[in-house]
Amino acid sequence: MPFNRLDLELEYCYGIARLKTRFDTDERGAFAIYAPNGTMKTSLSKTFADLAAGREPCDEMYPSRESKCSVIADGADALKSDQILVVPPYADSFQRSGRVSTLLVNPKLRDRYQEIEAMLDSSREQFRKDMQKACGKRDGVEEEIGRAFMGSAEGFFDAIRRVRQEVEEAEVAPFAGVPYGAIFNPKVEELLAQEDIRDILKEYIERLNQLLDESKFFSRKTFSYYGAEQVASALEKHGFFQAKHRLELVESSAGKEGTQRIASKDELAALVQEEQEQIASDTKLRKRYEKLGEKLAKNQAMRDFKDCLDSHPEIIPKLSEFQALKQEVWLSYFVSYRESFLELADAYDSARDDRAKIQEQAQAEKTQWEEVIHVFNQRFSVPFYLEARNHVDLVLGRVDAMELSFKFKDEEGEPVAVEHDRLLQSLSQGERRAMYLLDVLFEVEARKKEETPTLFVFDDVADSFDYKNKYAIVRYLEEIKDWPDGRMIILTHNFDFLRSVHGTVVHRSKCQIAIREGGSIELQPIGGINNIFTKDWKKNFFSDKCKRIASIPFMRNLVEYTKSIDDPDYVTLTSLMHWKDDSELIKNSSLDAIYNNLFGTSEYWKDAEESVWETIKDAADECIDLPIGAEFHTKVVLAMACRLIADRYMIGSLGGNGGELDLSSNQTRHLFNEFRKQKGDGHDMYDALHRTILITPEQLHLNAFMYEPIIDVSGHELKGIYTDLRKAMLD
Repeated sequence: MPFNRLDLELEYCYGIARLKTRFDTDERGAFAIYAPNGTMKTSLSKTFADLAAGREPCDEMYPSRESKCSVIADGADALKSDQILVVPPYADSFQRSGRVSTLLVNPKLRDRYQEIEAMLDSSREQFRKDMQKACGKRDGVEEEIGRAFMGSAEGFFDAIRRVRQEVEEAEVAPFAGVPYGAIFNPKVEELLAQEDIRDILKEYIERLNQLLDESKFFSRKTFSYYGAEQVASALEKHGFFQAKHRLELVESSAGKEGTQRIASKDELAALVQEEQEQIASDTKLRKRYEKLGEKLAKNQAMRDFKDCLDSHPEIIPKLSEFQALKQEVWLSYFVSYRESFLELADAYDSARDDRAKIQEQAQAEKTQWEEVIHVFNQRFSVPFYLEARNHVDLVLGRVDAMELSFKFKDEEGEPVAVEHDRLLQSLSQGERRAMYLLDVLFEVEARKKEETPTLFVFDDVADSFDYKNKYAIVRYLEEIKDWPDGRMIILTHNFDFLRSVHGTVVHRSKCQIAIREGGSIELQPIGGINNIFTKDWKKNFFSDKCKRIASIPFMRNLVEYTKSIDDPDYVTLTSLMHWKDDSELIKNSSLDAIYNNLFGTSEYWKDAEESVWETIKDAADECIDLPIGAEFHTKVVLAMACRLIADRYMIGSLGGNGGELDLSSNQTRHLFNEFRKQKGDGHDMYDALHRTILITPEQLHLNAFMYEPIIDVSGHELKGIYTDLRKAMLD
């Protein structure tokens, strides 16, 4: 179950001295925290990242301080690490977790495939062990078999299928005892390639063939010793001799013909042995073999080869066809372990047929990976689109991650495939962030598939995106918000993004602003996100002093948009934002007249004859005594008061020169430049005036009623400027 309440208490965590707050969820389970630059956004993100990684947060700048971090769900249990997913603004890569492999539409298909593979692997492993015993090799057995029969290390199973019938029908394994490594090694192959060795072998084989041709019963071409042994084994196996049958051999040598009856397998074996001994005792043959032996005494590998030939002289005639001999040796090994060979062959044939059917089904399956890719391609405006390369492998569980194919496209050319790294080089920062976000979406979908309750911490995920792509992200957040097992904290220092999620992704009551008081952080409700002038200040224009004064910049904007900067009302309102000759003379009744004219009302301020300048000073003094918070109007009032006081002071300080300056635009800037020129930057008031120039303009010139400049400036900063200016000039 996801949590319904989260109690967070931090001390000395990445610059957060203290933060104690509670998140109570509504049906959306989403929260948004607006954190002006330098307040706490990155610190809180790092803290949750540590918790997600199973680490204890710390204070990087002051490691000696004891950090405390308590995140309790529903008043009982600490949030588990795997229940937290932090999405930072951007990273070169987003580390997917193992759970991403669960993004399959049909896990039964995957499980069946893996069951088949497991059965095949079991048979394969047993056969591998048997072949290791047979040939004496520990590694590379399968690759060696593939090369022997198919000319490729990857041809193992093709080799098994190719020789299956031979193994089934074979009665004997004449080379089963041959030590593979003694013959088939690079040094032996190098030896057999030498011309003098080939000549000796040729002489040996010629003499052996001559002796075989003189044999009574056997022929090197039609009925060899090997053939005789196979016939004897077959007859024995099928009960030929037990049934009292006899085998009659026709003797044909030196012009003589005769017959010899064989009544048992042992008699045939004795006959074969007699012929072998007679051939082996041939003087000429032995001399040729001894000549070969002299060449094989150079090193241990050659001596092992010689020992093998001594034990298996039947190999010698086959050395001239080395590859064919290798295949015969392997066949003998297969026959000697016929049971495991045939079990493997059967398992492979069965798996081959089943895999073909499953792969055909897998080709038609659509994974959630591909659904995420499809939605990404549709929603994001980027000069590329994505395709899945390894669809079947993913569905069948052979791989955990989707392999993406990137296709670059523009308005004129056809889409072209491009490698990931090369594509990144050609993309803007926002486009690279879009690719990064794709991995994040895979992880989110995996958690949804796995039904793992998760707190998602999104740290300015829309940073550096254009508006179209920003709204694509907002749409994703809306979908995550609708997941019952998900909870979400959105951290941002982009006020416009806060407005985008306010009321859609996050309920208005769950939008908060981080206020720093010293090192401590307090989260306060943030109001007036959408059209604060119409919804709040305008309603209180005739009853709330501060909201009345804060409305003046908005009213001036409206006059500018609906009339012009030459309109008398615009000029009057400008005199309430920059010190003019008439600034001190404008009464509240004049301000009321402008308001009533703009909005078609007929209301009036209680002290209509009082100077608006006096009202501004009174309002600013009230704001000084208010606690620091997210109230926009207090900052606007303070900014207006600071600007008017600074203008008035500089005009007075410059004497007659102030009147000679062009103050039709950028008045405060022109005054300050002249003040610095005449008084220098060492003047007592230089710092307060300079801070006024830097901070207050964006507080007052609110284009399109955007509020980010207002709330990004610390209330402490504005209070400090106003206090310094007022103390020096109004006392």
